[in-house]
Amino acid sequence: MALQTGDGAPDLCDIERSQFPNFLQGEPQLYALNDALAPYQADLVESRFDIYAKDGTYYGAPTHVGATQR
Repeated sequence: MALQTGDGAPDLCDIERSQFPNFLQGEPQLYALNDALAPYQADLVESRFDIYAKDGTYYGAPTHVGATQR
């Protein structure tokens, strides 16, 4: 409701991964994160961000990728 009224939406929220595409329908009502992610882009697992993107704009980020071995 806060997003629909334009007043009182939180700065940060957790959206369940399988529900995230619902928030990208139409004009996303989420803040674009491209500028915040840009300094880390080379170190990010790009495929993990696909679900959070629409038309080249990232509106979310994964909070867990899992352990990896380098």
